[in-house]
Amino acid sequence: MLNEKEVHAEARRYINAVAEITSGPEGRPVRTIHCRGKRKPIGRYPSYKNARAHTWESVHERQLMWLCEADPDVVSYLEQPHRVTMPLLDRSRTARDLEYFPDLLCERADGSHEIIEVKKDWDEIRNDPAYEAKLEYVREVYDAKGYKFRILTATDDIEIEPFLSNARTIQSYRFTQVDTLDELRFHEALDAAGGSLALGKALEAVSESRDRFDPLAFALVCALIVRRAAFVNIRQVFDHGTELRHLANLRN
Repeated sequence: MLNEKEVHAEARRYINAVAEITSGPEGRPVRTIHCRGKRKPIGRYPSYKNARAHTWESVHERQLMWLCEADPDVVSYLEQPHRVTMPLLDRSRTARDLEYFPDLLCERADGSHEIIEVKKDWDEIRNDPAYEAKLEYVREVYDAKGYKFRILTATDDIEIEPFLSNARTIQSYRFTQVDTLDELRFHEALDAAGGSLALGKALEAVSESRDRFDPLAFALVCALIVRRAAFVNIRQVFDHGTELRHLANLRN
């Protein structure tokens, strides 16, 4: 269990610090992650939504990218988006810089920007008072800059069902080729239904055989969800009864 006095002691080292946020060049990650010589899981995730490949350093970061790719409420996302530099003074009064690299920057449909830190569970933070104090300080920095800061854990926020399975399924079809006619059929059906349509009906609309069990139609609709052609709540069961809505009706 975390000793609260230790956290406060560490936090006092940050009181007079002035933070500086340095972003990467032209919307690229500020820190390059090299895959060679790494013992932990690491890899590249090609994103259709962002038109580039992202590097992940843990299975949970890769899963978070699936969630961002599949969720129509997410406009774009970027790994290692910037560096927060905090010049500190240790007990010997020697100047020392402390750096923080967030895992992901996420832009949402309402225009907000969210900074996300990903952990396996809360014990990764609670067992390290210095690290917990640093996260609390950067939270204050982000609040002052107008960012939202969230700490997500695999156990509480990512590896939950049907959320993760839905995202994995939808994003797996992200590079399916969508023709203009496919998209036209989809939007016509959505408009005809008043902006809200069950997934089964959407599948029938884009299927050439009007078959809701058409696997190609399912791939097309998933690809359209990634393209943000419609909103779907991927936290709910994803079946033929799932509601698809115009993004313009997102708040309705």
